[in-house]
Amino acid sequence: MNDYIETKNIPVQKNLPESFLILIHAGQAALAVTKGREIALHKVIRKYMVRKKQGKAQINYLKTKGKSRAGSRVRLADSADFFEEINLTATKWLQQSNPQSIIYHCSPVLWGYLFRAKNKPPFEKKDIRLKKVPLDVNRPTMMELKRTANYLQSGHLDFFDGCPAEKRSEIIKKIAGF
Repeated sequence: MNDYIETKNIPVQKNLPESFLILIHAGQAALAVTKGREIALHKVIRKYMVRKKQGKAQINYLKTKGKSRAGSRVRLADSADFFEEINLTATKWLQQSNPQSIIYHCSPVLWGYLFRAKNKPPFEKKDIRLKKVPLDVNRPTMMELKRTANYLQSGHLDFFDGCPAEKRSEIIKKIAGF
């Protein structure tokens, strides 16, 4: 049994820390700087990296035949531009703000390409601010960015079945600051 509490009744803390959110799938990325519960800056980047109706990124086929075909070369060039644009945007935004955390969702293969791009990202691979999104993320769109940011700013409280209702109410009030 879950007890829910309306978040609008909970006092909002002022001066919440900034965080940088980056969601990457093959050919599509969404970036945002959040200040508390608000998305201050956001951008969705799309490039032609995936063969239509096949769903696989061209960079996964570098060891196979066909990489010299015209379509393949276009997708490979767009792949390089994709990671460059992500890194340039991240560099620009992180110079303007100093986020407490950098929260990301990306496959290990694409994460490696991000750090091998001509323009390096403004953070190291082992940066202590890096945290992985603890959520299944769909294609990075503005709506998915908002959903992920909202999830990261929310909390969930589960009680085991043996916890009395009075104790639950007491815990919820203590957490909510009532």
